[in-house]
Amino acid sequence: MLRLQDILYLSDFTRLPKNLLKDICTELNMESNGSLFDLGEKVYNELEDNYSTVIEMCADKIFCGKTAATWYKFDQDSLGNLDSLQSVITKNLGFNPFEDIKLPPKEELSTQPQIISGIVGQQNDCFLRFIVKNGIRRDYYGSNSEAVVQPEIITAYIDINNGIIEVRTDSKKANKVAESFVRAIGQTISLNHSTLLAPFGNNVENFADALKGELIDATSKPELLLENFTEEQGQAVVDILIALENYFEEDDIEQLQICLQDANNKFGAHIATVPFRALILTGMEKVGMGSLRELRGMPLYDCFKPFLQHQGGYIAFPFTHAGIESAYTIRVGLTTNSIYFSTPANEEILRFVREQLFV
Repeated sequence: MLRLQDILYLSDFTRLPKNLLKDICTELNMESNGSLFDLGEKVYNELEDNYSTVIEMCADKIFCGKTAATWYKFDQDSLGNLDSLQSVITKNLGFNPFEDIKLPPKEELSTQPQIISGIVGQQNDCFLRFIVKNGIRRDYYGSNSEAVVQPEIITAYIDINNGIIEVRTDSKKANKVAESFVRAIGQTISLNHSTLLAPFGNNVENFADALKGELIDATSKPELLLENFTEEQGQAVVDILIALENYFEEDDIEQLQICLQDANNKFGAHIATVPFRALILTGMEKVGMGSLRELRGMPLYDCFKPFLQHQGGYIAFPFTHAGIESAYTIRVGLTTNSIYFSTPANEEILRFVREQLFV
């Protein structure tokens, strides 16, 4: 069976936090200065001779870091266990990725991800590695140019007991990785793209509470989109806001009354049935509110909250790892149904978030 160090590549190390790479270099009695790429290359080159030290210091972070994660469900009963999974994948791929590495030539890469290797876990789970053509870079030298394929290696975590595929890349590529896994196991899956926060009523605030965290940023769209909202009515809303500002500057209540009456005439029945707070938001495509602390409880956020439909947000939450509590921040995308770890993550953090969503 392949080991973790067998399926790692230079690109994995250049995504690790720079401080961690410096610590590994120091532990191996190497200079710890240089760019992130320089340090990653130094550590990668020591993988064969000092794999115990390198793996011990980075094993729980090597597939994580600042990563996006998208989840999918599949029928775990049809697979049963790791032996069954290996058997099915070996039959459909023509090789066992847990025993052999199949890294195709660059010219054979496509935008459809291919399984190249994997390692088994200890709790009926495993990691699979995929390679995909991520784009083309054109290199120029004098009057000549050359098209160079840009590959990307993507990691997927498979939890057979709970029927979960966790793909660690952006949501667009994640769909293709999930589809490749489906072909490899010869079955269909139910994409959870519309139900990521279903256990929380599709409410990012409830998810923040489950993580014992704070909602520190929210991107929303207006809940009420008034039909036939004319430009004249929109100008009336603006006039009211300007009149309020002028009132505080000039203390002219009569001018404010005139403006309010004019707006009342322009809106007609709308002004009686729709709260003015909702009218202020009408016409806006997106509303963003951010802070370095909990948004809930802040007057402006609470004022507009009833008329906003969240599209995503940032959650800051505490987590204790190795006896030390640290703060972590994630971005939740309700439209992409994915989560991005703004703070470099490790396997324990990913498992904690995954369990809130599915287990």
